[in-house]
Amino acid sequence: MSKADRTLMILLPILLIIKVSWVLLTLVHFIAKKNKYSYGPVIGHSEEVVHIFYNILMGVLLIYLYNNLLRPDTVCIDNETKKFLYIFGILMIIGNFQKSLHVYFV
Repeated sequence: MSKADRTLMILLPILLIIKVSWVLLTLVHFIAKKNKYSYGPVIGHSEEVVHIFYNILMGVLLIYLYNNLLRPDTVCIDNETKKFLYIFGILMIIGNFQKSLHVYFV
């Protein structure tokens, strides 16, 4: 197993676990909000943190998959699309860091 395969085998299950936990937190938040439980805002905050973390890891995945220096010929798409997806991953990470700054510090 190559280093690239090991990295993907670690990153993809983590992303799946985070997404499933986000769905469960969303469901619990909906129930807490509907029944006016006191822990509703805490669940809502946790839901937002998990969602931001998931989006940051998705950006890392895009950067990892479409970086021309790390993986020059592994992904079977042409160069321009590869560059766009790489830049999109960088923008996803920057956007989510900006969102977390606004949520937690402003």
